[in-house]
Amino acid sequence: MPDTLAYLQEVNASFLENLKDGDVETSRMLLWNVLEEIAPRVASAASDRHACEFVEVLVDHMSAQQLRFFLHKMEGYFSHLWTNRYSSHVLQRLLSKVGAIVGNEVKGEADDDDDPDRAADVPPMSSLIVAMCSEVQAEWLTLINDVSASHVMRAVFCALAGRAPVLEKRGKKGKHKALQFQSAQTTAERSLVLGSSDGRLVELMSDAHAGPVLSMAVRVAP
Repeated sequence: MPDTLAYLQEVNASFLENLKDGDVETSRMLLWNVLEEIAPRVASAASDRHACEFVEVLVDHMSAQQLRFFLHKMEGYFSHLWTNRYSSHVLQRLLSKVGAIVGNEVKGEADDDDDPDRAADVPPMSSLIVAMCSEVQAEWLTLINDVSASHVMRAVFCALAGRAPVLEKRGKKGKHKALQFQSAQTTAERSLVLGSSDGRLVELMSDAHAGPVLSMAVRVAP
């Protein structure tokens, strides 16, 4: 991990310098190079206390294709990524950008024509979100009580409903912004609520972590 951290620290400095100089094309290519370099260890980078901050900076500037590529490389690790205090922030930041991307997919509009060759085998964002939810489906009741995963779940519900979640920024407050596209059918939160016994549901509603998740599910459900 030290090598990855040093690499991310170095490329972040170069990336921000290119942005400052207005060199959009070089910044775009640098992001692709970084994504391909860290792809085999993207989960560990996102979960690292120090590296995650550099990853979040990159996520902020990724194109739709790059975000899909990034999320696709996380498959198989979502249970860990949701519950890790650092990678959960990375996922929340990514999910805050999902609505507009899925919105374009719903309307049949192509996303940015960034690098079709690199993203050729990457599924649409809507499919990636469904795959992520399916991967952790058996753990809903555990995740809803988790201090980190509960925030990710709230962000997922917002994304499924076509809304931007409130980002959990360190020391700052995010804004809630409605997105313009047709809401998806959010069966995950319905099964979570309806599939629980009355006693269990009351317990979840009273929980410091699960309660806000259920509240969010009710507010965004179509």
